[in-house]
Amino acid sequence: MADGTNREEQAAADFAQRWIAAVQAMGNQILKQQETFQQMMQESMHSYVQLLNALHLPMAEQPQEGQQAFQQAFQQASEQWMQLAQQ
Repeated sequence: MADGTNREEQAAADFAQRWIAAVQAMGNQILKQQETFQQMMQESMHSYVQLLNALHLPMAEQPQEGQQAFQQAFQQASEQWMQLAQQ
């Protein structure tokens, strides 16, 4: 009977180790997702600020340059967002 008890104890210890490893892996995945989200938010805010700065150009004096700057900033922001979303 002691042999059966030893096997049960070993099985319980093995299960506990696998469970701890799984929880640690999930924790690591959550941290990675949080880091990715924070990076996406930082990039989004940076792109948004660039977009606002582009809109601040005197469009009435130089409408074509202002429109081009706006389109370029918007395109860059869109590309950055798509790259981060694909990661």
